[in-house]
Amino acid sequence: MQVLSQAEEIVLAQFHEERGDRLGADVGQTLPAEAFDALEDKTPGVDIESALRAVVERGLLTFDGSSYALTKDGYSYLYSGHGVAAIT
Repeated sequence: MQVLSQAEEIVLAQFHEERGDRLGADVGQTLPAEAFDALEDKTPGVDIESALRAVVERGLLTFDGSSYALTKDGYSYLYSGHGVAAIT
């Protein structure tokens, strides 16, 4: 299993947060790039832009130019016991 930085985990957790604990994230779920701009405002000192690039490079998210989508690998990381969403 991949080991992610705290910033990368924060990025992935946004997919869980968007739908809440009851529904959780879903493979193929998308978030607009602007959602991560707002996240950067909420987490000063955390390099969200670099974290986004890293999780796309790792295949955990895809980016189509305007939104990010959660991949099967990203979903697996979130809910396998390694991601922050697995704790909730």
